[in-house]
Amino acid sequence: VFPIALQASNIPLTDAGLLFESLPQFLLQMPGGVIFGFLFFICFYLAALAASIGILEVIVSNLVDRRRYSRKIAAWLASGIALFVGVLPAFSGSTFHAIKIWNKGILENLDYIVINWVLPVIALFMAFAISKGMKQTEKESLFIHPTKVESNSLYKLWTDAVRYVVPGVIILGII
Repeated sequence: VFPIALQASNIPLTDAGLLFESLPQFLLQMPGGVIFGFLFFICFYLAALAASIGILEVIVSNLVDRRRYSRKIAAWLASGIALFVGVLPAFSGSTFHAIKIWNKGILENLDYIVINWVLPVIALFMAFAISKGMKQTEKESLFIHPTKVESNSLYKLWTDAVRYVVPGVIILGII
């Protein structure tokens, strides 16, 4: 997509414009591009749908296992929440395009917040949970392979990295 975007547009694209603006321009210029573009975006849609189902399944199985909801109730609840949360960004390019916060659209603001704040903070908590919350034996059983010597020698480096390096890099990135 990147070479196509650079060829099709003189404007540097850093967001969804890479896929939804420059790629269609490129495909319209090539023979059979409409058919290839249709097939490409159908495949892209199916890949996104499969990923969404996979993510939704994690939520549903957690609700079933931890909260003891029936699978049907958990699926409806998770789907309803996902629909509710997804409506605002889904319509940010059409119905809500006039709504601007800090001179950016809704989707751009959500993207900025998630990429620059939510994901690094979650990664920081994950590093903390692994280094402080997991038992030593549990970490060893997940990391050290019984027949591979290198996993045993790398274990100490990994635990030090998760304890000191990873949080330091994440905090530095946030700053």
